[in-house]
Order: sequence, then C-alpha cells, then structure tokens
Amino acid sequence: MRRTTSLSITVLGLLAVTGLLGAFLAGQHTPAAPDAWFFDTIAGPAGADPVWRSVLLTFSMPALVYGTALLLAGYHLYRGRFRIAALAVCAPPLAVLCSSVLLKPVFDRHYAGNLCYPSGHTTLLVATLTVFVLAHRRFGYAAVPLALIGAFGLIAGRYHYLTDTIGGAALGCAVGLGLYALSLRLRPRPWTGQSAGKSREDTSSGTRRQASPR
Repeated sequence: MRRTTSLSITVLGLLAVTGLLGAFLAGQHTPAAPDAWFFDTIAGPAGADPVWRSVLLTFSMPALVYGTALLLAGYHLYRGRFRIAALAVCAPPLAVLCSSVLLKPVFDRHYAGNLCYPSGHTTLLVATLTVFVLAHRRFGYAAVPLALIGAFGLIAGRYHYLTDTIGGAALGCAVGLGLYALSLRLRPRPWTGQSAGKSREDTSSGTRRQASPR
C-alpha cells in the first residue's frame, strides 16, 4: 500500500511538471529563454547538419523504440513475467496517445509550424526506458544517458525546444510509473487457504478450540 501511494504521488508530481510548464508555454510560437540559450550555446547553429545529429536522432526513432519495447515484452513473456510484458506493450502507445493526441492540441505550442509540446518522441522514449528500469533495475543507470542523448538529438536537429523535451520526459516517466502502480493495485492477493466467512465465524462464536490430546 505504501509503495503504490508513493508511486501515485510521484506520478502526480510529474504530471504537474508537464502541466505547469505547458500552461506557461501555451500558444507560443517562439523559444522561451532556456530554449534560446540552449540553441545558442550547446546545440549549435541551425543551418549546420553534421552527421552526429543524424546519429543522435536514431535514439528516439519510433520504429527503434517500439521494436525495443516488443523485444522487452517478448523476453519477459518467455520468462513468465506477464506484468512487465504487459507494461512494455501498453506504455509506448499510451505515451504517444497522451502527448501527441491529447496534450499537444491543448497546449498549442508550435515549432516550425508544428505542434511541439510535449515532445512525443521524448515521451515515447522515456516511457519505454521507465519500463526497462522497472524490469532491470541493475541496469537503470543506462536509462538516463539514453534519454538525454535522444532528447539532445531532437533539440540539435531543430525538431523541438529544450522545454518540449523536459515536459515530454516528465510525461513519459509518469506514464510508465502510473501503469506500474496500477498493475500493483490490480495484482490478485495471495490465497490464505481459509475463507473470510469461516474465520469470522470462529472468532465471533465465542467458542474456543479444544487442545489436541496428543
């Protein structure tokens, strides 16, 4: 119970980050101050298109992310870990639904004529990585650099603002953790071997069990 409660609080906090940041950026067609700073000092000039930008963009390609999620689901299905397999199947499409279908039209932020907040690619990537961390916590340290590389590729390639990827990362993490918390709540309780009605009968009748003569 405490575990699901803490997860629920974390999910609400992440959703608040996405919502509050989106409310601040809603309807804008220009970069915010952090976006402009990141473009000027880190991402490099817009006209250049070096090979490394194309390489970084592959980390957030939907085909690669969906394929990885299916491999993760297949592996855990084979191992009999059906809950993790279900998370790996459900988290990526739910992430895209929440970001690209539901929230982008609500916040109505544009980049180069397209709706951009929150970043759907970042949401998809982070949601899948969140499921991976939940399934393989020993390798969780690898998820952060992979998410950063994917987000940086989207910014450097001039597909998104920095703030788009921040909102997408928070939303993707919320989707993964939210589904995990839901799966814990829906998990069937272990059978104790004694019905609840019988145990209440024994305690309410006032009779004491006889000690064994042996």
